[in-house]
Amino acid sequence: MQKRTLSFWEIWNMSFGFLGIQFGFALQNANTSRIFETLGANVEDIPILW
Repeated sequence: MQKRTLSFWEIWNMSFGFLGIQFGFALQNANTSRIFETLGANVEDIPILW
């Protein structure tokens, strides 16, 4: 099986797609940590909850 040659724009689109996924995960992590704090978790305990 041969590898398909990707064009510049296909690589460009994949790179920005992965960047968007990383932003999504970062926003989710930030908001979940805040929710844990709202529910009464100490700041020191948040890494354990993950």
